[in-house]
Amino acid sequence: MRGIQKGMRNWITSFRRARTAMQGLREDPDRTEFVNEIVEALDMGRRRSFEAKIWGSAEARRLLRERPCFDAEHVDLAELAQLPEGSFGRTVAGWMRSEDFQPGLEGPEVTGEDDRAYMARRLANVHDLWHVLSGYNRDPMGELGVLAFSLGQFRSNAFAFIVGNILWRSSVDHWRNRRGFVTPLFPYLYRALRAGRRAKRLVPLILEERFPRPLDEVRRELRIDPLRASFAPEGMPPIAAPVSPAA
Repeated sequence: MRGIQKGMRNWITSFRRARTAMQGLREDPDRTEFVNEIVEALDMGRRRSFEAKIWGSAEARRLLRERPCFDAEHVDLAELAQLPEGSFGRTVAGWMRSEDFQPGLEGPEVTGEDDRAYMARRLANVHDLWHVLSGYNRDPMGELGVLAFSLGQFRSNAFAFIVGNILWRSSVDHWRNRRGFVTPLFPYLYRALRAGRRAKRLVPLILEERFPRPLDEVRRELRIDPLRASFAPEGMPPIAAPVSPAA
């Protein structure tokens, strides 16, 4: 009984921590540290099961052995820009330059040199490559699409909490403005989730070795059906901002 009570107290504490971070994320969708806070609150208990699934593959063992790094210290965007037109690497370079940021500079601070620390840094840094592969931009709607895509890739309480919270609030706003309950976010997020589930598991792969190849070819190999058009229906708010009746 004491174990159950302790577990419930821990769950309530974690939920409150995630709820507070979610409020901050709604107020400022660009503050990615709130996403990291929700991950720490809700996903730490699942970390070992996630690691067991990922690290057991031959690709993961090779990744941990070779330890490639997609960050500003190891990746030169100028060199990537010299790759053939339409290649994965050149597309990455052009996209990052257009967004005015460098590889690996916006992920969470992770210290340590063991496998777990490396994988945490790796997952944060290659998030940008997932943007290019899946076709979602870095605006709030694009980040939400990548979260749903990632949720399809691996089960994450944190990502499910964020996506579900935003979807619910968007549905309530839609209903209050007499537009019905089915918000346009439903098909958008379902498509991203389905694309993530259908795609090959990306976490253990060395994506950088595919840079010289055509982007469309890489997407076919990884079974990724990218978003081909921007999603910006009239009146749709960025993430969970309220929709005005006049919108």
